[in-house]
Amino acid sequence: MKSIRVCPFLLICILLGSFKGNAQNTSAEELYEKAIAFARDHERDSAIHYYTKAAEEFKLNGDLESAHIAQYRIGMNLYYIDEDEKARVLFQKGLEESQRDFGPNSRSKAYYLRGLGVMAEVFQEYEYAIQYYEQVLEVCTSISLTKDEVVAFALSDLGDAYLALEDNWNARKYFKKSLDKRIEIWGADSDKAAGGYRSYAVVLETVGEFHKAATYFQRAIDIQTAIYGADHLALVPTYNMAGGTFVNLKEYQRAYELYSRALSNSSVLQESDRRVAFSVSNLGWVLSKMGRHEEALKFSKRGLGLKHTHMPRWKGSIASSYLNVAASHYHLENWKLARENYLQAIDFANEAFGGNSGYSALGYSFLADISLKNGEYDRAILEAEKSIATNSKQEIDLEEISAESEIYVGNAFTRAVAVLSSAYLNQELDDKSDREKLELVLSLVDANLGRLKEKRSKWTTRKDRRELAEIIHNNHKSGIETAWRLWTYTNEDRFLSKIWEYSEADKAFLLASFVNEHEAAMAANMPDSLQFELRAMQGELDYINSRLEGAPKGSSKEKLLRLKLIVERRRDSINTKIDEEYPRYRTMIASDQSTSILEIQSKLEQNQAMAEFFTNGSQAYAITVTRESKEIYRFEIDSLQQRVEGLRKSIATRSVLLDEQSYDLYRIIFNQADNHLASENISDLIIVPDGYLSHLPFELLKNSNNDYLIETYNISYTPSAALWAKEPRAEGMSSDLLAMAPVFAKGPPVTERGELGKLEGTQQELVSIQEIFNGEFVLGEGASKATFLSNMNGKGIIHLATHAVVDDEYPDLSRLYFSGRDNDEYESLNAYEIYGLQLNAELVTLSACNTGFGKINRGEGVLSLSRAFAFAGAPNTVMSLWPAADKSTATILSDFYANLKMGMSKSESLRQAKLKYLKEADDYGKHPYYWAGFVFQGDPRPIRFENSNKEIFISIAAIVIAVAGIIFGALIMTRAPRRTSVFDLG
Repeated sequence: MKSIRVCPFLLICILLGSFKGNAQNTSAEELYEKAIAFARDHERDSAIHYYTKAAEEFKLNGDLESAHIAQYRIGMNLYYIDEDEKARVLFQKGLEESQRDFGPNSRSKAYYLRGLGVMAEVFQEYEYAIQYYEQVLEVCTSISLTKDEVVAFALSDLGDAYLALEDNWNARKYFKKSLDKRIEIWGADSDKAAGGYRSYAVVLETVGEFHKAATYFQRAIDIQTAIYGADHLALVPTYNMAGGTFVNLKEYQRAYELYSRALSNSSVLQESDRRVAFSVSNLGWVLSKMGRHEEALKFSKRGLGLKHTHMPRWKGSIASSYLNVAASHYHLENWKLARENYLQAIDFANEAFGGNSGYSALGYSFLADISLKNGEYDRAILEAEKSIATNSKQEIDLEEISAESEIYVGNAFTRAVAVLSSAYLNQELDDKSDREKLELVLSLVDANLGRLKEKRSKWTTRKDRRELAEIIHNNHKSGIETAWRLWTYTNEDRFLSKIWEYSEADKAFLLASFVNEHEAAMAANMPDSLQFELRAMQGELDYINSRLEGAPKGSSKEKLLRLKLIVERRRDSINTKIDEEYPRYRTMIASDQSTSILEIQSKLEQNQAMAEFFTNGSQAYAITVTRESKEIYRFEIDSLQQRVEGLRKSIATRSVLLDEQSYDLYRIIFNQADNHLASENISDLIIVPDGYLSHLPFELLKNSNNDYLIETYNISYTPSAALWAKEPRAEGMSSDLLAMAPVFAKGPPVTERGELGKLEGTQQELVSIQEIFNGEFVLGEGASKATFLSNMNGKGIIHLATHAVVDDEYPDLSRLYFSGRDNDEYESLNAYEIYGLQLNAELVTLSACNTGFGKINRGEGVLSLSRAFAFAGAPNTVMSLWPAADKSTATILSDFYANLKMGMSKSESLRQAKLKYLKEADDYGKHPYYWAGFVFQGDPRPIRFENSNKEIFISIAAIVIAVAGIIFGALIMTRAPRRTSVFDLG
């Protein structure tokens, strides 16, 4: 074997060459890292410079793959400075060179394909973009490149593209996959993971899951703050996007804080940076939402100027800024300037999106509203029609719009229809043309309602559904006003039925779906445990959200947000299980709950009537229905809320003004209906209240004869006719009763069941009821929360005589108190906990203060403790509308149960108990404060106890035995010699 000898000079050259190569490679990496740092700080020109230098060095070193990646990053930075065509050419050329250098599949090819996908999105070629991104994933799979950043980015890009195509299902799927991939590659606390949380939050916001979106945005903020600090530029996009979610949640102060932080963090940037423009514009937007229109106008105008100067190709964003400026002028009643800016918004929206866009529709709807306010009815009609036509995704003749038409649902369409209705109603037209135009309005209202109902299933939280209910209410209002005019022209029953339909839909839209969940679960054979867990978690989320609304910044708020995310994940897991295993449940709770006048008439007894109310502002409607007839009344009532609150104040203060206020309300809202009912000898009246009428007990209204309505009618209440019309539960329920009266030892006895203190009437109340009913009676220290929860099932009647506190701001925190103290505080059962209960009681009596009083939300009615029990499955409740006087409450409710046991209807039982109290009370005690506060809600029919026949048989047998005994005794007395008592001195 020959030995190999190396020339010393040649060896030195080889070593020097090797050293030089390593030096060049190190230099390329340093240049690359510098470029990344500049790109992170959005210094794009510097980033391009250093990526170019790095690419050259990588090529000199023969590292072609790294050179291609650097070249790809040059293209991405060209895209960020709006050099889109240059970027596209670079990506296409790079793709060809990559295939030449490495063959059909390589890492650099995947990057270039991703760049071309981004460019396709820029030019709104979303289908092509999706094809490019899918090729990225195929290439990476073929070369086992599953943990490269390009995979995570391509998944996000697919989400973006599908989102632009309004394919929210696929968008959500790919954003979630991207988030999981980012966590796998970089870790859960990395900046890239924060980007994944942020992207996923965007699609959640798009589908209306605002609470969940806020949680993911908060997670992104927490991660980025931990990495960079709260004042870093990296957080500006996150603050801006998260702010939009909180605007949708109507948590404007939180949105304002985020937008202010974004603008503060942007202050180090030049005015040409688009982050400044977005931050300024967003701040103007939320200030407008907060009603600070002068400040909003200043920021919105500045944002508009920045976009015009530095973002000229962002036509859609410029259109949104014009809308913000116009909105401020609109609220400041600068009609001329508002009109000018709405027209500009429409022009830019048309340029950005084409002729049919939501921005254009919104602009036209406000133009129509401005014309209406200025009395220009013809112009208002033309602009409203333009808004409706623009709101459709294709050209649609107004007369051909139906529920199946592709309409962008929301406020623009609703406002345009309302303007169209008002404009027609304000015009002097002949009967024929009036009717044709108004019937067209009705068809538009129905079309929009059809689309809104489809949207309902995507709005899952109670707060989201309430927001949707506001939009729906505005449609119902327009429909009712229009149908009323048509009814006055024609007197046709179909228009009266239409008014009833809208009024019922307004009440039942949310309530029926909530109450029906229990029945849907039973019909779908869903285990009680699964439904209980789902509802309990929703109650927990409602509670967490209520705490978050007022929580200050700090560790406690962060803890709540983390807890919220955990609970939401558990809830989503259960929802997935329900969707897969119990599909019928979803179908049933999404169904409409409504009923017609004819159906109500078929269920009413001859002596029964229903009076349904619909209120909106100063206009209100009442429809009275008996078995044989129906009538409708429209009345004007200024300041309904103030009138009802004034009457309630007079009740609380025992004011002498009460009689006058009572008659005044009767005269306005019920006199006409009373005349109708009197002509048909009605004795049982079912009230379907609306708005602030829900806080009014009709029993205390005084007629022209100075008589209370309770002296004429057995009155009951129901949130909607549809709920009343539902089939009653099977007869023969258990008569067992759970009655509880906790002890409150602190302080002297109190006269009302509101302030915590000793209650004497509740103890006597339970003793009296115990003489009437079988069941479990728990008085004193044993009346704890745990005792109630463990003994409530299987009881036909539940009676709680205790203290209650109503939280007007956060209704879910309203609560009933029990015995048993923890840290010197009495135990309580909160409304959010009650929502999660599974009750099967026929009747729940809440013998406490204000249990039927609470915040009023459109579409749900009164958010009270009584409503919480209805959600939990109790169809009938006795509740209080103001503080319960301890002694009179005990008297009235004891007699109520005695009447129930005698077989009276629930409503008559309560009425007769009140009338008896009025007959026996002194003049001071006759004041309505002491007797009118408790009302009955639900099915008024008698309770048919399963053991009633047995009791009757026993009673008859006892009578027979007693009579037989008397007869037998008499016979003996006649036959036996009389015996003299030792005490007989005769």
